Amino acid sequence: FQVRRYADFAVVRTERKQAVSADGVKLGEPTMAGAGAFQRLAGYIFGGNGRSEKMTMTTPVFTRDGQMEFVLPEAYWTSPDAAPPPAAGAAVEVAAVSEDLVAAAYFGGLATSEQVEKRAAALLEAVEASTSWVASGEPFNAAYNDPFTPPWKRRNEV
Repeated sequence: FQVRRYADFAVVRTERKQAVSADGVKLGEPTMAGAGAFQRLAGYIFGGNGRSEKMTMTTPVFTRDGQMEFVLPEAYWTSPDAAPPPAAGAAVEVAAVSEDLVAAAYFGGLATSEQVEKRAAALLEAVEASTSWVASGEPFNAAYNDPFTPPWKRRNEV
């Protein structure tokens, strides 16, 4: 595992378990896990926000605490309030994520809930076994590829 210090950054987030909307951004894989959340977040960054501002998709996509998060462009990291407000009824929120020190472990393939749980348990075990670090906080998943990337080319972390 690696230990990294992440600076402050900003995300747009929503509850992960949501139905896909017929009115939302069209998805190539509308049955994938988290598709409804992905659709809402994509809608926000593709211009479905209070300023109709389009943004580039950034990585990673975080899944933690029952939510999915897209990292916003760097221009909003020091001032998340400058990001476009969510459109009415969008069910997304813009939030600041404070600087943090995290342990991260890479894994390839699909980031199924079973794989994330397995990898998170192994990471916590490795951190606890080290003499330099103490685990605190809950593990979370970071996905770096779009849903169309073949599993053998995917990069994920816990």
